[in-house]
Amino acid sequence: MSNNKILCILPICCYPANKGSNNGAERIQQYVNGLGKFFEYNDILKKHNIDIYIADNSIKRGGNLPPEILSVIPEYVKISTSLNNHFGAINKGAGLIEQWLYCKDIIVKYDWLIHFEPRQLLLNFNFINNFLENPRNLFTLGNDKKHFNTGLFCIETGSLLHYSTSVDLNIMSIRYISIEYDLYNYVIKHKIKFDILAKMELIWFASETIIISH
Repeated sequence: MSNNKILCILPICCYPANKGSNNGAERIQQYVNGLGKFFEYNDILKKHNIDIYIADNSIKRGGNLPPEILSVIPEYVKISTSLNNHFGAINKGAGLIEQWLYCKDIIVKYDWLIHFEPRQLLLNFNFINNFLENPRNLFTLGNDKKHFNTGLFCIETGSLLHYSTSVDLNIMSIRYISIEYDLYNYVIKHKIKFDILAKMELIWFASETIIISH
């Protein structure tokens, strides 16, 4: 078991403001399915003393998640809610950084972050197990080998926070800059060491009818 302090943030947005996102019952059910599958590996998470936060940026602070989602979340999981989706309504990646910055006082207490977007369905726990056996910056690459897939990755918290504070979210939003390319370019520019796995081994629900395997 590692002595590193590991945080897992599961970012969700139950009520998205951007027009291109799916919403309503379909979206909530995807979260229920993704979270339910994730917590099937609860014993592994608890063995490694991983602290888990579910962070929603579309519900006021202190508000409640939908009951369907609450029903699949173990009691020890912490929940953070906020109306913090100004940039995310324009650019999903900018919204993700906006959420990391909102949670920075939590993130800074840990050595490593596991980032998993639970509107996806894990096929297995291989990616996270690989990280837990040897904590390090761990990613998968997109098809062009010039960007990271950001649905699931692991990163040293200092690097994540430095990256997040270096981004001009206004420019990122206005120019529709992809976080997958931007984070990759940042890591390469700053010569941050990282490892690559072939696949995340999950299913991403692009819509109710479009299912993409990664």
